[in-house]
Amino acid sequence: MQKIMNVLAAAVLMLGIWHPASSGLKAANDAAVKAPAKADLSTPEKYFKALTAIPALLTDAEVVTLYYAAESAKALVEFDSMGNAGMKQFALFKEAFRKRFPERILEEDENRLKVSMKWPAKKFETMSAAWSLTASLIAPQLRALKPADIVLVSAREEGGVVKTEVMVSGKKKPMDLVREGADLKLFIEPAELAKIKKMSAMLNRCAALLGHFRLELDKGIVTDKNYEGTIAQWEKEYMAVIDAYQ
Repeated sequence: MQKIMNVLAAAVLMLGIWHPASSGLKAANDAAVKAPAKADLSTPEKYFKALTAIPALLTDAEVVTLYYAAESAKALVEFDSMGNAGMKQFALFKEAFRKRFPERILEEDENRLKVSMKWPAKKFETMSAAWSLTASLIAPQLRALKPADIVLVSAREEGGVVKTEVMVSGKKKPMDLVREGADLKLFIEPAELAKIKKMSAMLNRCAALLGHFRLELDKGIVTDKNYEGTIAQWEKEYMAVIDAYQ
């Protein structure tokens, strides 16, 4: 019997597009590099054109703030921040486990760690524990957009909102734009915004727990004698966080 400790998938694919691209920024130390010109977001056509030509010098937070309405941007910047923190803590946790109990790791990739629940493992016994953390960050998705990925099909203004229909990677998708000053910004419905905030809070709590688990490994608190009990306790604590945000 396989015992799964946790599978956490926090994905906010607002545009439904993902390219294998890093969120790393281009170096801005060269004094000769000029600040990017302000994007023209005054019409739907210009907005979606600008969305596929994001200046490399902008920070991730600036990218999100530039293209999303204020309240939406605030929630997404927080999500990206919590997602980054969670993934960093997960990587550190995996590294700490690898250093302390390398022979007990059954499977490992970027977003998942599966370990033997008991040690030494008995023949034919498959008891295991697995952690998984994935956060599909917004800013890297925006940076990866190409002109062919997102094409404006139609736009109409209705009650102060510009209702657009956009072809996103071959599929039609409705997107609402609202005006902030002279610029149009992408607007996220309150119900979806609430989900994003909930996921951010969950990622924050998960990151804190992973950091705690890592410290216990680094300090040698987890030993052969208490290994199974510790893993069971980690399962209880981690799943309690997941369950609380369902």
